[in-house]
Amino acid sequence: MINVVIINKSDNLEDIDRMLESLLVPENNINKIFYISDRCSKEFNHYLLSIHNPKLVIRILEDNYEGRRSSSLRNIGYSYARMDFEDGVSGVLFIDGDRYFLEGSTKDIEESEINNIPVEMLRDLSEEELQMFRSEILNLFYSACVYLPKDVCLTLEDHQYKGLLWNEDIESIWGIEDLFMGNQLSILGIDYKFNKKIKLNDSKMTGYKSVEDNLVNMDYLVEAILSYKEYISKKEIFSTESLIHENN
Repeated sequence: MINVVIINKSDNLEDIDRMLESLLVPENNINKIFYISDRCSKEFNHYLLSIHNPKLVIRILEDNYEGRRSSSLRNIGYSYARMDFEDGVSGVLFIDGDRYFLEGSTKDIEESEINNIPVEMLRDLSEEELQMFRSEILNLFYSACVYLPKDVCLTLEDHQYKGLLWNEDIESIWGIEDLFMGNQLSILGIDYKFNKKIKLNDSKMTGYKSVEDNLVNMDYLVEAILSYKEYISKKEIFSTESLIHENN
């Protein structure tokens, strides 16, 4: 069984119906759904609260809540979802409230692996090849649906900030928390992959409102991967020096 964290910042009532219809079906292996509503209209929240299901836990954020970013909202949901780890829950699925399953189900998730954090596929490219991506609108940090197994959650808690999974400090631009998460997974040697059986609505959406926003994020990507390469290079030099020292 898994727990699900949904974050929603829209006022579209259809988002609620489509999301829950795709999740609250018998074939899904869901323990609880923690629905975090932030800056939504009174009508939206009233409709959300009118839905009664033993698996659905609703949290309406107060108007004076100051976080209001994807990372902080995910961390709030996770603080509830992780409480069930001791009761047999094997991981947490994070999904945006305006997304829903068109194909596949939560049973298609490989519970021993990460889904949808694809930094790995780019980190071996040369600097020239990386720069070529700057002119493309690519959704490389697609966090609309990412699953983290329990053991990975606990590992990341040990290496992140104050036991939180998502980095709230550096998320000044949408997407950067996923880039940071991808780098952490690579450095910690945690496996991850795309789940090809699950398809969401709006799968072609880039996640960026303009080409300019995308280029800024691509700059972050290039910088982070180059930084990762430098980290690996230093790690390899240190390992080699240690081996030489041991042999002598």
